[in-house]
Amino acid sequence: MRRERTDARRGCWFGPIGVSAVFYLTLVAERGAATPELLAAGSLIVTASLVAHGTTSSLGVTLYRRSAG
Repeated sequence: MRRERTDARRGCWFGPIGVSAVFYLTLVAERGAATPELLAAGSLIVTASLVAHGTTSSLGVTLYRRSAG
């Protein structure tokens, strides 16, 4: 049971939330309800998320291998 919870937390860290954020930003922009500031802020958040998750993924995989071994 403990292993499943740990795996679920790791899955949440690397989940597809950024893809859905870009989808919703695009949807709002197509409907004409987005301001340039909203699009810039959303893009910045997604980019920052990609950088943060990308730089920590190597360490995360290393720690996961040690704990699963």
